[in-house]
Amino acid sequence: MHYLGDMKFLCSVLAALLFGAAVCGQGQVQRWSVDGLRAEMGKKRVDAIEFLNEKTVHARMRRIGAPREDTARYDLACVVVGGRGEFRAGRLAEEVREGTILYVPKDSIYGYFDIGEPIEVMEWASPGEMKSMEGGGQVMRPAEPVAAAFTVDGVGRARVAGENVWNAFVRRPSMVFGLYMLPKSVGGDSALVHKWDEINLIARGTGRFQVGRDVMDVRPGDIVYVRKGNAHYFHSLEADLDILIFFEMKSMEKGM
Repeated sequence: MHYLGDMKFLCSVLAALLFGAAVCGQGQVQRWSVDGLRAEMGKKRVDAIEFLNEKTVHARMRRIGAPREDTARYDLACVVVGGRGEFRAGRLAEEVREGTILYVPKDSIYGYFDIGEPIEVMEWASPGEMKSMEGGGQVMRPAEPVAAAFTVDGVGRARVAGENVWNAFVRRPSMVFGLYMLPKSVGGDSALVHKWDEINLIARGTGRFQVGRDVMDVRPGDIVYVRKGNAHYFHSLEADLDILIFFEMKSMEKGM
């Protein structure tokens, strides 16, 4: 099943609109699409584009066509949205393709090798972390940070028929990263207000996402950033909806 790659329904006009054009409430909500970012990279002839650079969260899309290594400046949450090859970090060596999810600890050397098709990957990071190991209802379990690999299908096995399920498969002082699974039969969720910023990537399904009075249709490949303090929720589902959600924890630093 294709979760992130089937973008044929996104015409070029819509892709252009979604690349940075949908900004509401003075940056409280920003929206992009995988195809829109892909098109922008092609237009600018670059292999990386940073599309979000806030005090609390950074986001970029990369296209890797040849083997290379980098050092993670911060903890990274990565989602492969195209291509195939091998990912290596520490003792981890993992074949990656569309739908692979990676966690890379801060200061780790990581890289992509044996590239069969150019790898397209989202990288999200929070440049800070919680000073306390508890906050905002999220219990952070300190552990030796090691690189880890997941898949959308794998973390999706936590779904329960007829129930909204949140599967937080990465919990670190810098981030909480998980898959939110909303069955069509439930119809959506209730309005939530968080103390941290979030990035949503629609992995599967269609419906509507509402932030305050702003309502938008969402479908696979859509990316929506919501700044903390803004009530938001999903509703009017046309199909089961899966959303990869990244919560930054820098906002939980004392004084922020």
